[in-house]
Parts: sequence; structure tokens; C-alpha cells
Amino acid sequence: MITLQELKTGICSRLCMLVKITDEPGIRFPSYVQSYKWGTVDGDTPTTIYVSVDPENTHPFLSLYTGHGTLFTSGKKGIVYSESLEKHLYPNYGDATDFYHVDSLNGVYIASQMRDDNSIQSVITYNRGGNWQPIPRPVGVPCKDETKTCNLQIHGTYSLSRGVTANPPLSVTSAVGIILVHGHVADALQTTAPDVFITSDGGYNWRKINVGLIYLGTDNDYETWMAHSSLRKNEPAYVQGCLLGKKEVFKRLKKDSWCFNGYNYKVETTESICSCTREDYECDYGYFRPEGKDDCNKIVDFKNPEIDICLRGHEEKIVTKG
Repeated sequence: MITLQELKTGICSRLCMLVKITDEPGIRFPSYVQSYKWGTVDGDTPTTIYVSVDPENTHPFLSLYTGHGTLFTSGKKGIVYSESLEKHLYPNYGDATDFYHVDSLNGVYIASQMRDDNSIQSVITYNRGGNWQPIPRPVGVPCKDETKTCNLQIHGTYSLSRGVTANPPLSVTSAVGIILVHGHVADALQTTAPDVFITSDGGYNWRKINVGLIYLGTDNDYETWMAHSSLRKNEPAYVQGCLLGKKEVFKRLKKDSWCFNGYNYKVETTESICSCTREDYECDYGYFRPEGKDDCNKIVDFKNPEIDICLRGHEEKIVTKG
């Protein structure tokens, strides 16, 4: 049996044992989640845990698990879990998950999602799983089939496990907002040789690049940059760039610079607190937010809006309202 403390400390870091989640002391999933395979895929703060839950396959001739399921994100204390992403790709063999945390920015994740036709698409969240969306297509890069809706499809560890020659996404804390990926512009993930793409604003805008020489930089190679500056840019200045309750401004390399930060480089950061907006909220226990929507919908199979949890030595009642 997996305990809450084991989840938080990362003992169960990937695939875990079969467990009846609703019997686990101190952990609360929606009532429709029963005996499934589960595994923690990440936790970007001491109080936030992401869990992928794979339902049992009822087909007698197929694998016990489907290889994809629902991604749940925990509340503040890692006790109550809500739906974040449906059909999250989590293969039923090996240790291959494309769930990737961008090291330089809080709340930015990349994942792979199964479609109804069993194709795979890449998706991104900027607010710790509150919303997921396809990864924006780089301007000027042709698509394999222009009659379809094309986005940037990114290779991760699943592609590597299937023999695709690629590297998983790359980001480091000293290169704020920069992510390097191997991928394609297509309607779904491809198996052909990938191109190299880069974003310098945390995943809002991407461009195709050719790899060349780099060198150590000077002050002229740096600029002041506000994280999530593309978010709500047409709204009042006091909310522009605000996400998860704060605004972050960094000194970082310009996008046209070919230099690199040395090993001991420390990022200069300025933070300020700002008012929360809809993008700062996740759906309550028993509710989910459909792709591309703002409102939270009640899960059809969810029945009990009240749960009792043991917290700080006494029982507390939580009432969910969406």
C-alpha cells in the first residue's frame, strides 16, 4: 500500500503497485476512482503532486491496463485530488512518460495525450494543470498535411522507447523561459526524423532553429523579460504576466544571442505579488475543465460532494462546489 508520505517524498516516483485508491488513508480521489494502476509523475512544489491513474482494461485479450488514463493534481496539502488531463499517455510497460516539468518556470508542463483514433498529440499547461492546450505551431513552418489542424508535436521518453532518434525536452534553471525540443509540425506525433525547435517565452511561441556555435556573452547579450508576458497582454498592466499569484521579471539572454551562461551563472529575478484571476484556479474535487474551456464541469459519475479527511489530528469536512 502506498502512503501519502511516500507520494510526497518520491518513493513511488514512476509506476507503482495495484492499489485500491479509495482505501488509502489520508488520500481522497473522486468516488468513481477504484482499483486502478497509478503512479506519481512529478511534484514541482512540496505541496503539489501529479498522479496518473490508468483504469483496468476489461477486454480479455488485451493488456491489464490501457496505457493511458487520467492525470490528477493534488490540492495544497497533497490530500484531495482533482482531474487535470484526460487520456494522459502513460504506457503500460517500462518507465516511459512524456510528462515534463520546465525547470525554469513554475507551473509549466508538457505532456502527451491519446486521441480517440489512438494517435498522440502534445499538450502544454502554464498553470500547473489548470488548463491544457495543444502546443502552438511555429510561424512559417509547413505542416505535413495542411488540410488538418497542425500544432507542434514534441518527442519525449515514449518516442525514445519506440526507437525514434530524438532527445526529450531540455530546460535549465539558468536559461529562463528557454525550452529546446525535438519535434514536428503535424496533426499528431510522428516517427520520422525530427527538427529542432526552441521557445524563449516559456512555451507560448516557438521557432525552428539550426544548431550552431555558441560563446560566452556580455551585458549587451541580456535583456529584461517578464515570464508569461503573452498572457492577458491586452488587459490592464497590473494583471499582465501575473500567474499563480505573482509576477516574475528576469534578466536573461536575448533570443538572437549565440552566447551561453557559464556554470556558476545565477539568474537575476524580481518578484511581485498580484491579484489572482481565473487562470490561477484549478477545478474543485469532482469537477474537471474541458479542453479549451474556462468553466468547470461536474464529472458525470461523481456522487458525493462532501468528504471527511483527518487533518492536524481531527476530522474536517470538505464540501466541493466546482
